[in-house]
Amino acid sequence: MPLSAHDGTPAEGTWRLLVDNWAAVEGRVVSWSLRVSQTICDEDDDAVEDHGDNCTGVPNSDQADVDGDGLGDPCDGDPDGDGVVGAADNCPQVSNPTQANTDPDALGDACDADDDDDGRADAADGCVLVPAATASGCPPVTTRATLRKEKGRLLGKVRSDLSVCAVGVSVTVKRGRPGRDQKLVVVTTRSQGRFRTRAPRAAGRYYVVVRRQYVAATAECGSTRSRTIRIRR
Repeated sequence: MPLSAHDGTPAEGTWRLLVDNWAAVEGRVVSWSLRVSQTICDEDDDAVEDHGDNCTGVPNSDQADVDGDGLGDPCDGDPDGDGVVGAADNCPQVSNPTQANTDPDALGDACDADDDDDGRADAADGCVLVPAATASGCPPVTTRATLRKEKGRLLGKVRSDLSVCAVGVSVTVKRGRPGRDQKLVVVTTRSQGRFRTRAPRAAGRYYVVVRRQYVAATAECGSTRSRTIRIRR
């Protein structure tokens, strides 16, 4: 059979050349050749041949496959593989089966750069799910401080709707003076925001100050100042 009989046959598979001498005439094969022509099959014309295209019929030259299921994103009804299909998925390129969406926009938290929609990007927002117009992005919380003298001691309490803004915070005792007030001592509040320290020996007017503080991922605790008390000698 002449080799030409194989013209147009697919080149896939293993080929073997067998030469038979049917005419019983001595001779030898001097040369032979085989030409294999490549046919490009690219139905969607995206420069990726159909046999290796993960989405034939729809152009997808980058072969994107977010969920790694072997089906290209343009042909995959659920590109992120989270079980939510089509337009119902509020974050189609990132898996988010709960469809959590804290703010009122149409973009799910998993792919929303500002989940609480407070104008501060999540990367720089201390409280990503709570809107707040503060430097940290966490909500402001009010604190209040009281001070009194009792049996040679100064007693006081820091109050707040949030315990982390009252318990374990620093309280500075100050003495009022002409010009600039004098800083005497810094104490730390204990259970229920209570604090105590030895009363000053010098007569004068005294008060306590609590500085503004940021509690990571929780709140911005506001600053406060107690009423002034008078110590007489």
